[in-house]
Amino acid sequence: MRLPSNAEWNREVVYECVWGLLCAVDNHNRAVREAKAAGNDDGNGDAEIRSVLMTPLATGVGRVSPERWASQAVLALKHFEDASRNPETWSRLGWKELGDYSLEVESTWKQEKS
Repeated sequence: MRLPSNAEWNREVVYECVWGLLCAVDNHNRAVREAKAAGNDDGNGDAEIRSVLMTPLATGVGRVSPERWASQAVLALKHFEDASRNPETWSRLGWKELGDYSLEVESTWKQEKS
């Protein structure tokens, strides 16, 4: 988002942003570990990311409710952790599993009043 604006139209914006953040952190950490393992650590201070401080995305001007923010952030963390621990399962999800995960995310915005 270049300018702060209402993000209510994107019902899963928090989930998608948190998932993307977790993927970026994971990719960074993998690159750091691989560089160290290959002896290519150039001493620039690239270190693994161990913690992230995140404000409640889109809850201000974006008008996403704190409840939706919390439920989507936690669900993204839960799904990412499951995917990290079970990559073989997540790399070959069937239609039923995809539907189940989709319904879980959908439940975070479906119950809100318009």
